Amino acid sequence: NKGDNELRNICELMKSEKQFEATFDAAIMGIKRLMKESIEKMTKAFEALDARDKIIEKESKFNERVYKMACGSIQDFHAGLTGRVGSADLDFEKAMKSEHCLKIGHNIS
Repeated sequence: NKGDNELRNICELMKSEKQFEATFDAAIMGIKRLMKESIEKMTKAFEALDARDKIIEKESKFNERVYKMACGSIQDFHAGLTGRVGSADLDFEKAMKSEHCLKIGHNIS
């Protein structure tokens, strides 16, 4: 089995301390290099995200212009949803069944 041979080769490294140390040191150098490259990539990615966030913040609609949303009078606001759409049905289960199973459009996704 190929996998067994590879594992046997690794076991052979222990027979020579010098060979084991050289192989281990090479592996550590490779891991360090991969870690360094990964950290550099992440650093660049975070820098790009931070730059994008600064642009978005700078161009945000809330920083330059304030829009007024017209949706009723101050009395409408103080009346709340009950004033606009009426009181909630206190028979919750009946209301849910009606809304989701009986009323027009209940079967439209």
